[in-house]
Order: sequence, then C-alpha cells, then structure tokens
Amino acid sequence: MKKYLILFCTLFCLANGACSQQTPEEREVRSVADKYLTAFKNLDFAEAEKYGTPNTTLFLATMQAHVDRWPAEEKAQIQKQVQAITIKYFEVNVADSSATVAYQFVEEAGPRDKETLYLFKRDGEWKVDEYIEYKN
Repeated sequence: MKKYLILFCTLFCLANGACSQQTPEEREVRSVADKYLTAFKNLDFAEAEKYGTPNTTLFLATMQAHVDRWPAEEKAQIQKQVQAITIKYFEVNVADSSATVAYQFVEEAGPRDKETLYLFKRDGEWKVDEYIEYKN
C-alpha cells in the first residue's frame, strides 16, 4: 500500500509540475509584467516606464502628475500602505509578438478585480502597453 501511495504522490507531482510549467517566452513576459506592476504599485513611475511602450509613457506621466498633486503626508501614507499589497498572477498568454498577463492586486481588505496587462514585443523586448481610454 505504501508503494502505491508513493507512486501516486510522485505521479501527481509530476503531472502538476508539467501542467504549470511556462515556456521561456512566457517566463520573460511574466518577468516584465512583474517588474512593471511592482514599480507601478510602489508609485515608481520612472522605473515602470522602462518596461513600457510610448503609450505607457503617456499613461505614467498622467499618473505621476496626479501623484505630484498629493500632499506630502498623504503620499507618504499611501507609499506605506502599498507595501502590504501583493500581486497575484493567473495566466500568461503569448501569441507571436503580443501577450497578455492576467493579474490581481491583493490588499489587506481583500483582492481587487482581476485585470489584464497587454504586452507587445518591440525590437526583441517585451513592453507593457497601457493606454488611456477617454469616455464621454
């Protein structure tokens, strides 16, 4: 009986490991997404910009202008609070020169809505493409 249990556990672990392994391209996309999102949540827009397209640069400039208007005390308080936020990743999908990463910010109060980050491969590098959608 013990042999079967060990065999079952081994096969289960191998099957789960094989199903969850990512390709090198998917790992690269996830790494870029993680660097971008970590910098973004920490309000380090200059760092986040390194991983973005020109659309992302415009988006981050808008975010920076908004943050710059915060009083220093409020900004310090928010920067302290974001340290507790974690990022949970779901799936990474790569198709030729575009990719998506599903993620969720998780706060002490609970998880936020699941979101999707879009990336494009430009000059051999994966870049996050954020854009501002204006609505009437």
